[in-house]
Amino acid sequence: MKVTTVRVALGALGLAACAAVIWRVGSSAMTSHVLNSSLRRGAILVDQGSISEATSEYEAALSAARDLGRDHPRYDEALARVADAYEASGRYDDAYSLRLESLQRAQAAYGSQSAEVATALFELGSIRAFQGEGDSAVVLLRQALNIWQALHGNEHPDLIPTLYQLGSTLHALGNDEEAGPYLEWGIGLQRRSTGSDSREVAPLEYRYAE
Repeated sequence: MKVTTVRVALGALGLAACAAVIWRVGSSAMTSHVLNSSLRRGAILVDQGSISEATSEYEAALSAARDLGRDHPRYDEALARVADAYEASGRYDDAYSLRLESLQRAQAAYGSQSAEVATALFELGSIRAFQGEGDSAVVLLRQALNIWQALHGNEHPDLIPTLYQLGSTLHALGNDEEAGPYLEWGIGLQRRSTGSDSREVAPLEYRYAE
C-alpha cells in the first residue's frame, strides 16, 4: 500500500512538472507572438503616419521582449523602435532613457569602440541637441565621431550623419569657428559618396549657409 501511494504521489508530481513545462512553453510562444506581431503592426502604423498607435504597439513589443528576457534576439529592435516612436512624438526624456539602455547593451555586447556604440552615442547626442542641451550633445557626438574615425578613417560615409549633427549643434551654440570645418567635412564626404549634383548634398549646404 505504501509503495503504491508513493508511486501515485511521484506520478502526480511528474504530471504537475510536465504541466508546468507545457505552460511555460505555451506562454513563451504566446509572448513571442505578441512581440513579433506588435513590431510588425507598429511598422505598418508608422508608414501610415499613426505615431500614437504605433507607439502603443511598440510598447507592447518591448514589454513582451522584457518578459522573454534581455537576451532575446529581438530585444534591441523593440527597444530602438520604442525610442524612435518617443522621439517622433517629442518624448525626449523617455527616448533618452531607452537610448542609454541601448548604449549600455552595445558596450557590453560589442565593446566600447564598436559601430553599435558609436550609433548609440550619436542617437543620445541627437536627443540632447533636440532638447536644446547643446553642450551635452557636443560631448556625445564627439565621442561618436572619434569611434567612427577609429573604425573607418576620415573618408567613410558613416561619418556624415555625426559630422552634420555635430556641426549643426555647434552652429546653434554660436560656435561657427568649430562648426564650419565639421559641416564642410560632411559636405565633402557627401559629394564624394553620392556625386556633386546629388540632391542629398543640398540639406547640408543649406544648413551650412544659414
